[in-house]
Amino acid sequence: MMEKLFQTTSYAEYWWKASYKNGFGVHSPFLFRFIEDVLEDERYFYAYQDVETIRKDLLTWKQSIPFMEVGALSHWANQSSERQISDITKYSSVSSKYGQLLFRLSNYFQPKTIVEFGTSVGISSMYLAAGNPDAELISFDYNESLVRIANSNFVSLKLKNAHAEVGLFEEKLTKMASRFDKIDFLMLDGNHRKEPTILYYEFLKPLFDNNTVVVLDDIHWSQGMEEAWDFIRMQKEVSMSIDLFQFGILFFRKEFLGNKQHFIVKF
Repeated sequence: MMEKLFQTTSYAEYWWKASYKNGFGVHSPFLFRFIEDVLEDERYFYAYQDVETIRKDLLTWKQSIPFMEVGALSHWANQSSERQISDITKYSSVSSKYGQLLFRLSNYFQPKTIVEFGTSVGISSMYLAAGNPDAELISFDYNESLVRIANSNFVSLKLKNAHAEVGLFEEKLTKMASRFDKIDFLMLDGNHRKEPTILYYEFLKPLFDNNTVVVLDDIHWSQGMEEAWDFIRMQKEVSMSIDLFQFGILFFRKEFLGNKQHFIVKF
C-alpha cells in the first residue's frame, strides 16, 4: 500500500515537471532527434507482433515454478514460494509500451554488446535483441526455471544473438570485465533496492565508453530507487540523463560533459 501511494505521488510530480513532448521547446539537437526518432516513432515494427504473440501465449501458462523476487520489488499479495508463469509474465515483465521502446533504443543506437540484469521470461531481452540482430545480448537471472523459459523463447523467435544465464548478479559482476572489453547497452532491472542498484552501476561503469547507453527500470518504484537514480545520474561521467518515469536513461558522451543536462520527458 505504501509503495502504491509513493508511486502515485511520484507520477503526479513527474507529470507536473515533465515537458518536451514531441520535441517542443528542446534546444539540444541530440535530445530533439532522440525524441523524434525514438520516443515518438510510431512505426509498428515486425518484431512487436512476434514478441507480443509469445507474451500472449505465456499469459495462458498455469504451471507453477519456484519463485522469489529479489530486493524490494513485490507485486504479489500472496508471498508463497511458487508462482504461475502467467502471473510472472503479467506482473514481472516489461509492458508493451516500454518493451517496444527498448526495441527502438537498440535499433537506433545499434549496440554491439547488450547486458541485462533481470531476465524474467525474456520479454525485454527479445525486444532488445530483435532491435539489432548484430548485437550480442546476454541476460542474467537467479531463477533457473525463468532462464530456461527465456532461452526457449529466444529459440522460438530465432534470436541467435540472445542468451540467458543463471546466477546471482553479484557473482556475475566479477565476470563482466574479463568477458567484455566494453558494454554498449546496459539494462538494470533485477534488484529494486538502492544499494545493489548503485553497486551494479559502480562496478560496471569502467566498461562504459562514449556511446554507452544505460537504462534503469522502475526508477520511481520506491524512495530508495529514486535515491539510487538521483545518485547515479549526478555522477561526473554522466553527461545527460532522461527521466521517462518508468525508465531512466543515461548517456556518457564527452561532448556534453561541459553542459551536464537532466530532462524529464513526457512519455
